[in-house]
Amino acid sequence: MDMDATIKGLPVNAESISNIFEEICAIEINDDVIFSLKRVEEIREIADYNGFRVALEALYPPMAVPLKIDITTGDKITPREVTYEFRLLLEPRSIKVLAYNLETIVAEKLETIISRGDQNTRPRDYYDIYVIHQLQWKNIDQPTLILAFKETCRSRGTLSIADATNNQTLN
Repeated sequence: MDMDATIKGLPVNAESISNIFEEICAIEINDDVIFSLKRVEEIREIADYNGFRVALEALYPPMAVPLKIDITTGDKITPREVTYEFRLLLEPRSIKVLAYNLETIVAEKLETIISRGDQNTRPRDYYDIYVIHQLQWKNIDQPTLILAFKETCRSRGTLSIADATNNQTLN
């Protein structure tokens, strides 16, 4: 399983990320699951911002489940992150999570597909676009998607792609 996260307002370096995840893994909630930090590796070395891949293991004997979390900073969320509320399965309460809006998710995947062209080795980007189109397209605001796409291209240095979308709809 893997997850992506963008950090705002905290230092993003290997030491701070390690400290944060060591602290999280040390939290005991009496559910017999033990989380351990395996390693923190730098990613996106050529980008204008830092990123790290955190490898964790969730141990629930006899199962050992590897988890990966990609931590970045500097990703542009257009216009802003959204709050999702999730009901917990085993407790009568909910938690709130700040997340990317659908428009930014689609914009990032489209930019990746277009900019990598036939060099794209990530079939999950195509799959994600397909699933979002099938299940969530009615919830996507087209003007926000176009703006998110242009902002993503601008922040990733692929402005020529963004210029091609001049006020067109993305059906």
